[in-house]
Amino acid sequence: MDLGTSKTQPGGDLRTLPATAEPLDGSPGWVATVLAEVFAAVGRAGSSDEAVTSAAVERTADLLGDSCAILLRADDGRALKPAACHDPDPEVRTFIQALPALVPSIGDGASLTRRVLETGQPILMTRVDPEQVRSSIRAELWPALHRFGPRSLILAPLRVDGRSIGVLYLSRHRADGPPYGEAEQQLAQEVAGQVAHALVRARHAADLEARYHRLEREVRELRAGAQQRVMERAAAAREAEAFFESLVATSPILIWRADAEDLTPTYISPNVERVLGYPADEVMLTEAFWKAQMHPSDYARFRAAVDEADRQGEPQVESECCVLHKDGSYRWLYLVTVLERDQVGSVRSLIGMGMDISGRKAVEATLDQARLDAERANQAKSEFLSRMSHELRTPLNAVLGFAQLLEMDPLSPEQQESLGYILKAGRHLLDLINEVLDIARIEAGRLSITPEPVSLSEVTREALALTAPLAAERAVHVRCEVADDDAHCVLADRQRLKQVLLNLLSNAVKYNRVGGEVAVCYETLQGRVRIRVTDTGPGIPPDKQQRLFIPFERLGTVQGGVEGTGLGLALSRRLTEAMGGAVGVESQVGQGSTFWVELPLIETPETARERPVEEIRTRPAVGRAHERSHSVLYIEDNLSHLELIEQLLTRRPGVRLLSAMQGRIGLNLAREHRPDLILLDMHLPDVPGSEILHRLQADLRTRLIPVVALSSDPSPEQVERLLASGAHACLAKPIDVKELMAILDQALRLRIE
Repeated sequence: MDLGTSKTQPGGDLRTLPATAEPLDGSPGWVATVLAEVFAAVGRAGSSDEAVTSAAVERTADLLGDSCAILLRADDGRALKPAACHDPDPEVRTFIQALPALVPSIGDGASLTRRVLETGQPILMTRVDPEQVRSSIRAELWPALHRFGPRSLILAPLRVDGRSIGVLYLSRHRADGPPYGEAEQQLAQEVAGQVAHALVRARHAADLEARYHRLEREVRELRAGAQQRVMERAAAAREAEAFFESLVATSPILIWRADAEDLTPTYISPNVERVLGYPADEVMLTEAFWKAQMHPSDYARFRAAVDEADRQGEPQVESECCVLHKDGSYRWLYLVTVLERDQVGSVRSLIGMGMDISGRKAVEATLDQARLDAERANQAKSEFLSRMSHELRTPLNAVLGFAQLLEMDPLSPEQQESLGYILKAGRHLLDLINEVLDIARIEAGRLSITPEPVSLSEVTREALALTAPLAAERAVHVRCEVADDDAHCVLADRQRLKQVLLNLLSNAVKYNRVGGEVAVCYETLQGRVRIRVTDTGPGIPPDKQQRLFIPFERLGTVQGGVEGTGLGLALSRRLTEAMGGAVGVESQVGQGSTFWVELPLIETPETARERPVEEIRTRPAVGRAHERSHSVLYIEDNLSHLELIEQLLTRRPGVRLLSAMQGRIGLNLAREHRPDLILLDMHLPDVPGSEILHRLQADLRTRLIPVVALSSDPSPEQVERLLASGAHACLAKPIDVKELMAILDQALRLRIE
């Protein structure tokens, strides 16, 4: 605001002078003195606008004895606001502070301070009439207006870099005082310029100080934050260290670090006492501790493994070794050893992590011993079964052989019935021996399984054909739902699969009711086929179904009069599992049972390989077979078998029997007499039957003589091996008389031809 409005007469005392930043030449000495004093006061002022303006107006007012004020540009950039004012006279100071404004206006209504601010030019008013401002002040100040009101004025702009930042106001209020002149105006300009630059410097200094304090505060905050983080990390590190120490102390893992050359420890985890019985301090004081404690042979292997890893550039090695416990016993350790290398790649130390595996080693040793014991027991069982098979088949051969001879003779009905019981019991015992041997072979892993594509319809028809006589005898209708032209194939051993199906079909017939039905069908299940054999028998209670596949378990059927060994289902399951399949049962009491076999289903080959069904021609020799005398050599050490064959050959009048109870004697007889047929037992007291066969085939004098091998335990592998070695045929003991006579007639007829 302005002090008031005043009208000035044309040609009055108001003059506008050019502004200059340099003192005028020839200025009076007091001007220089005042400027020096003011500059010194401003220089001593602080770094704030208030300090600079207060120092400037106070020193200027005191030196001139007048009123001095500074108005600075407000934040809006246009208005001015008082920054500081001073007068040597306290009463004048009171009057000035009470005025609503400091500077009057001129007659055109424009504010003088605003003109100075906008034009940047100083204004000198040599004479001012106090009445000019009377209307702009409060009434209570009118008495003091004539006494203290301004008589002369100077307004100088505060300029920095061509911009006005405020106005310096000088007022001389004494009525008897001289008006301001050019010297005072020059003084005001110099003071205004110095104050402007001091304000800029002060503001810069204040800004720098504020920045400094802000940066200092930020630094303090950062330092405090860093210290806090350091403290937190230190606490976390201490906590982690404590946790690690606790973890290592309670861990089963032994951690150590040792010199690579002699394995002198440089660190050992505290749990070493719990693992090996040595205190950690004792371990650290023992040179070459690990070398001394490892078993010598284990240390040699460990050293070799580390050296090999070093040559290959491997980072670590794994090993197992025995380490001496403090109590004198050895403990097994599983070690993972890391090779620590220096900058040039040389191994300078080893870091090891070991776990006590003594318990596992003890279990492994126990298991190994148990496995060896089981293998020995299994081998002993197999040898026992093989020997028992031979010993059982030997008397069975005589029993069944002579019974079949008697069957060929005319007998009374009572004798025929008795003979039937003998043959039936003997064949039952033979089946039992065969099934026991098959199970023993499976358990020993010696049963040969040859998986191949097998036509489902073919093997089913063959099994049904073999079961037909039994079904007809019991008036059981067998229905096959597998079409003859069905092209599905399963992956199985053909002979073993037929054996399994025969067992299931014969059980379905035997345990069926008279006049019942048996149905055979199959269903495919995601790459597998399930063959189902369903009967209309009495069914099996649920609590007995799990016992069906236990060897010799017949579920009380012995009292029911149904023949069987109790091994068929157990053998069928093991044979099927050996072929990669499964066997199961579904049954309801009073409705019947369904036994199923599940096997892998494979695609049918584009050109199916026809598998010829092996048949033994039973056509008797006729015509020339009896036109001349023939000789048969039987190499056998059992007298009852020799007598059986001798009685059999009595039914062929033109055949002469030669016998030998040792292999060497048999070889000599074969070379000397060159018989038409040789019957060769595989179990001879001096030379194995297979060796006799080999020698017969190697001799030009005997290689063309047909040889029929006789064995008490003819496994498929043995039969295949004997046929490949040159045997004409291979028969099992007890001998099937009809089969033997057919082979005899065939061999003699071939010799004649």
